Amino acid sequence: IKNDKEKALQNLDRHKRSYEPLEKGISNDKAKIKNIERSLQNVVQEKSKRFRFVNDIQDNIEYADQKFKYNIQECDSKIQAEEQRRNEVKAVLQQIDKLKNDIRNINKDSDIAIREEIENLSHQFTKKLNVKNQLRSEKEVHQNELEAVHQNIQVHETNIQKIQDVAKQRLQLLQHRNRDAYEAVLWLRENKQRFHYRIYEPMILEINIPNPSHAKYVESIIPRRDLFAFTCEDKRDMNELIRILRGEKKLKINAVHSGSEHPPLSSFRPNIDIQQLRHLGFYSYLSDMFNAPELIKSYLCRMYRLHNIPVGNNSTFNNSEKVPDGIRCFFSENHNFSVNKSKYSGHKSSRIAELFPPNLLAISLNTQHLQELQSSLQKLVESKATKMASLEGIQIKIHRIEHELETLRSKRKELNEHLDTQKTIEARLKAKQSQLEQLERGKIDPEAEKIKCCEENKKLIFCVAEQKAALLEQLKLYDQISVENEIIQQELEILKEVVHKKENESHELLQKFEDAKRILSDVDQRIKHYKTEATHLYEEAKVATDGITPREVRFTTFKEAFSYLPDTEEELAREIQKYQAQADCLGDSDETILTEFENQKSHIASLKQSVKDKEEECRKIKEEMDSVRESWLEPLETLVDQINRKYGDCFARLQCAGEVSLVHGDNE
Repeated sequence: IKNDKEKALQNLDRHKRSYEPLEKGISNDKAKIKNIERSLQNVVQEKSKRFRFVNDIQDNIEYADQKFKYNIQECDSKIQAEEQRRNEVKAVLQQIDKLKNDIRNINKDSDIAIREEIENLSHQFTKKLNVKNQLRSEKEVHQNELEAVHQNIQVHETNIQKIQDVAKQRLQLLQHRNRDAYEAVLWLRENKQRFHYRIYEPMILEINIPNPSHAKYVESIIPRRDLFAFTCEDKRDMNELIRILRGEKKLKINAVHSGSEHPPLSSFRPNIDIQQLRHLGFYSYLSDMFNAPELIKSYLCRMYRLHNIPVGNNSTFNNSEKVPDGIRCFFSENHNFSVNKSKYSGHKSSRIAELFPPNLLAISLNTQHLQELQSSLQKLVESKATKMASLEGIQIKIHRIEHELETLRSKRKELNEHLDTQKTIEARLKAKQSQLEQLERGKIDPEAEKIKCCEENKKLIFCVAEQKAALLEQLKLYDQISVENEIIQQELEILKEVVHKKENESHELLQKFEDAKRILSDVDQRIKHYKTEATHLYEEAKVATDGITPREVRFTTFKEAFSYLPDTEEELAREIQKYQAQADCLGDSDETILTEFENQKSHIASLKQSVKDKEEECRKIKEEMDSVRESWLEPLETLVDQINRKYGDCFARLQCAGEVSLVHGDNE
């Protein structure tokens, strides 16, 4: 390998000696190319400079030519303009003479009369305009008043609609408080033809209390069952109604009978006149505090003696002991008194109950307030009609005055136009005189303009001749520089081709030089590798001989041992195999270890099978649990839902909310 390295060094040196002179020649040629390129650049710059000179001269010649033509056109234009100016001067002089004649012909005396008439028309116009403005102010006031009346009418109509909408509110209240009675009312309204006589809807819909503050008295006496009850004139109709609604419709409703066989309403008179009780604070009987159909009112008076229950104020509460014995039930402002008298001892006992706000009869039609609103609305409607008529009359007057103002305006405009005729003519005369002065200022001499144009064109001809001589000189210089530029470019191309050939040759030599360097590097790597391997083997040999080297005297023992061994690697390998076979035939291993190994292996297999069996068992148990839970949980949830619905319905009848639900907790 060392010999190979020596040969590689010699080869590298030989290629290096061939490469370096060629590379030096290439560098010299590249320097020459740079010098030629600089010379070429200077020549190109000079050529561009001469080219610009040529272009500038050509531009000057072209400009002189255009200037020559422009001077001729400008001279012709000025001569034509002068001819046109002279024609315009003649026309303006004629117009000025005509305008002066018009001014002399104007009658000075007629202007004074026209001015007096214009002043008179202006005075009339101002007077009419003031009247119109006054009428507009009146119109605006009437419009504002009419708008206010219209808004009041809308407010009254809205309030009347709210008061008259009591029936709808009562029906909604019935729907909320007694759903069965509400359904029965809807059915009755659709099936009235099935009965012989009229059937009145529940009393809550038929009773009207004009003063809402009296509702608490009426509601405290009439039981809720009667307020939700239907009233029938005929017993057969009542039985048929109950059969259909209770039997067929399963609605829980009440019905009462109040027909012609019962005493009429006129027979229920108070035992004591109310005037005799006013000193105790009483002001009305309960039967007079509400309105209802006669059959319903007679039923209530017959059942609850409303015509003998007086209503008083706070003074009644203080004088309750003075109330006559014939009155067993009466009201103060906020209390209900019930008086009982013992048949044996004659002793009186009273029960006082505080009144609560009404729940069912609070929604009533306030007829008094309704009549007041309707009367007020009628007055507002009449007032609106009156104001609209007044407004229409004012508008007619305004239209008439506007027509008169337009007539005055037209007459005044005609007179002003006639009066302004002289001013217009004078202004036109002044404008024409100003135009004449401008035309005189633009006067020119055509002959002088022709002479001036010829002088300028002569100068341009001499200038063009000088420019063409200079152009010829610059073109000669440009040709010389162009030839020089072409020669330098040819030299540059030839030298570049020589350098290109040398570079190709240099590239080949450089490749060979690099190959020689790579071969030398490979040889160096091989030397390093073998040196390392030799050192490693030497250290292994020292370990095998207990650190004794062949240079020592003690190495004699190993030499004797080595003398019995083969000399080649193949023969040593065969010896090793022979001794290995002898070692395998000894058979001195421990049988207990092998037995324990087999036992442990069998135990592991058993444990794996057990785990697999347990997993299968868990899977089956889980499936069984799911099946069992499904078999009882779904019926249980269905049962709870049924209980919840009935429980909620029950609580809803009590105006409460209730719910029954199944709680699963964390583990269903």
